Amino acid sequence: MANHSIDPLGEIRRKPSLRYLTVKPEGFVLEADGAIVLNLQAEILGHGGARTLYRGRRPHCRSLNGVNNIKGDQPCGDCYLLKHCTPQVRIDLLIERKTYLLLLSHTSARQFLQFVDALKAKGTEPEEVAATMRVINRGMWGEVAFAVAD
Repeated sequence: MANHSIDPLGEIRRKPSLRYLTVKPEGFVLEADGAIVLNLQAEILGHGGARTLYRGRRPHCRSLNGVNNIKGDQPCGDCYLLKHCTPQVRIDLLIERKTYLLLLSHTSARQFLQFVDALKAKGTEPEEVAATMRVINRGMWGEVAFAVAD
């Protein structure tokens, strides 16, 4: 893994508004200008569980650790809406020296967990390799596939 002069995890912790990597059927949206990128190379800084409560297809409540909501005022286990939350995998990424958060659910989450399992079977942690991510257009949504970068 490359050694960078910035502290990406510290940047994530200190940044009041996080940079989310958006997945659309056509590809990834990195910046506010809406430019679409089909393939990305990234370093995985970490990953874990997350959950989001959607209302009207928009996030209403979110937890980046699956334990407490993002505001820190409500444990997920005590919330009466927990059964309505979408379980997700959170991936902390470094892309072109900028940190991003990618939240995956359903088939993309399964793809990532299979990628992690394959790496661990070889004795490698996901944080030790550069990953190539590509979006597979599934019509109404984009599915993210993972591979070790060349």
